[in-house]
Amino acid sequence: MNVRGLHNSQDDLKQALHTNNPDILVLTETKLYDSNHRKWLNKLMKDYKWWSSPNGTAGTLLGVRTSIAGLSQAKLVHKDEGGRILAVTLQSQTKNLILLGTYWPSGSGAEALTLWSNMETTVQSLIAEYQNYTPILLGDMNATYFDNDRSSSSVYKADRMYRAVVEKVSLQPVPENKFHSDSTSLLRPWTHLQSTASRDLAGNTVYTTGRIDDILLPQEIALKCPPAITCSNGCQSDHVPLVANIYYT
Repeated sequence: MNVRGLHNSQDDLKQALHTNNPDILVLTETKLYDSNHRKWLNKLMKDYKWWSSPNGTAGTLLGVRTSIAGLSQAKLVHKDEGGRILAVTLQSQTKNLILLGTYWPSGSGAEALTLWSNMETTVQSLIAEYQNYTPILLGDMNATYFDNDRSSSSVYKADRMYRAVVEKVSLQPVPENKFHSDSTSLLRPWTHLQSTASRDLAGNTVYTTGRIDDILLPQEIALKCPPAITCSNGCQSDHVPLVANIYYT
């Protein structure tokens, strides 16, 4: 869930938590300069053990329901200084997970592409280091997986870099949930709404939509999951929270 400033989006998060009651959550673009001694944040996340990589312009927060975190010995294994990557491991007698909460840079400029490269290296290293853990990569990717993931049909360099990352770590998105008109394939839900400089004939602002938020899993697990959905409640952010039920047996 991209919150575009967690302090200003508290009501959005409360509604999303009430509606979906998630066991795991990732919040991006929290825009927290620090996460210490914030009573409102502790109250908001009272049912979760959580970790934050704060940053005034970025920021990522990853939470695991307290009961699950305790039973699974949840442990923070990576936290970057740029507010873009958090990695937490969960353990059980038979299965281990590594959760990677990520906030990838927007745009395809030189600075963004450098960040992309650095994050790619970090994600690959973490997955390789914890090779006995099943990876779940979540967050705001600021890039698309399929060519039709932008209503503008544009494909940018960041999109190609993202797809290369996904291929290298052998992950894929959770399933889609809407049929094409030909009923032969599925569409993923839109998660991002962006106004353009254009207006329609009635003078209304024109928007483009995109699927730039994702939940990635190993293929054998992703194929068992029901389709991902977006939260129906409105929110302050230009992103709509993405929700998935993951069956890991």
